[in-house]
Amino acid sequence: MRAANSTNVLRHWSVDSSEAATTSGETGDDGLQEHETSNVGRRSIAALVDIAMLVVLYVIFVLAFGQRLHARLYVRTPKPHFISANGHGLSWAGIIAYVLCCFGYFILLEWRFGRTAGKLLFGLRVTTLEEERISLRQAVTRNLLRAVDGLPYVIPYLMGFGILRLSPTKQRLGDRMAGTLVIDSV
Repeated sequence: MRAANSTNVLRHWSVDSSEAATTSGETGDDGLQEHETSNVGRRSIAALVDIAMLVVLYVIFVLAFGQRLHARLYVRTPKPHFISANGHGLSWAGIIAYVLCCFGYFILLEWRFGRTAGKLLFGLRVTTLEEERISLRQAVTRNLLRAVDGLPYVIPYLMGFGILRLSPTKQRLGDRMAGTLVIDSV
């Protein structure tokens, strides 16, 4: 097991302590199975890797489906005038498709493989409390609550980070509601 300052340990009742010992490697005398929950720093950096991938996806969306936008803003001053701006962006349909792709990225990869690209790079995986593969329902619940964990949007994921830091099992709100953990890969 890693040093106490780099990971936390989640303990829960195991049905069969001999099976738990082969699954996690450690079972206490009291029949509790131990899980190493992920280091918050590695989890944060893994999230940044995933966000960087989604930024690249956004650029691809703009290049493939973007349109030239022109905005005019009427400014009332002693001498009223218009301010014009030109740029590229996505239509509402493009924005909706992009958001669905972002949620799909997290939901499908965590459901099928237990990890996203960022989690893979940093040796993390998403599991149930019993270290089993998560269900589609758990993946959807966990990731739809990113909208709440992401508050306030001016400082993204501040709420999720605060909940994660205060949780003894290092679970954000989405993890708690879905019954999932992000743990160190074996």
